[in-house]
Amino acid sequence: MSRFLYELKEGLVIAFTAVKANKIRTMLTTLGIVIGVTSVVLMSTAIKGIDGAFERGISSLGADVLHIDKWEWFSNTDWWLIRKRPNISMDDYEKYKRLAKLPVAVAPTIWSNETVKKEDLSMENIFVSGSTAEYLETTNFTFKAGRFYSEIEGRASRYVAVLGSEVEKNLFPAGNSLGNYVKIGGLDFKIVGVLNEQGSFMLGNFNPDRQVLSQLVSCLNTL
Repeated sequence: MSRFLYELKEGLVIAFTAVKANKIRTMLTTLGIVIGVTSVVLMSTAIKGIDGAFERGISSLGADVLHIDKWEWFSNTDWWLIRKRPNISMDDYEKYKRLAKLPVAVAPTIWSNETVKKEDLSMENIFVSGSTAEYLETTNFTFKAGRFYSEIEGRASRYVAVLGSEVEKNLFPAGNSLGNYVKIGGLDFKIVGVLNEQGSFMLGNFNPDRQVLSQLVSCLNTL
């Protein structure tokens, strides 16, 4: 035991002597260790944050949803070959809805990038999409205020809209958007709902925070 303590004491003396004799080298070594550890911790935190944002963003599209589209989301096919495919029509939608037995809900969608205005305020390249009331059942949207548009409003072609959280923040800084109007394509849409912030990682135009959703017929008349 005494020999161990002697060797430990001698080792510490040698170490402190070396540190004292090489102050600059010691400082640089310590700084390198601190930078390395800090970098690892920051990278780990950043990766966890990215993973969480990605999961939240993808979940907003629906985890058990089948999307049928003329255009492929990820593809190595030349775009002009895809462009030759026929557009999906409402007859195709009606036929699919009639024949498909497994889906809980089937909703057609149209979309366009539009400028959305509120008096002197405006936002460009906003993803404006139109669908039916069943569309809500294909998403994981939650509401900060209000509601989704109803089937009755869809059949009556009423100009109503649901705003993404970022759209409301920019056009209604005071947050008093419900019951007010935004202008899209020269027409006034009454706001009936505002979505909670969904997260936007890697969603591009599909970022629900920068969307305006309305019923299908009014969007067909607008877009």
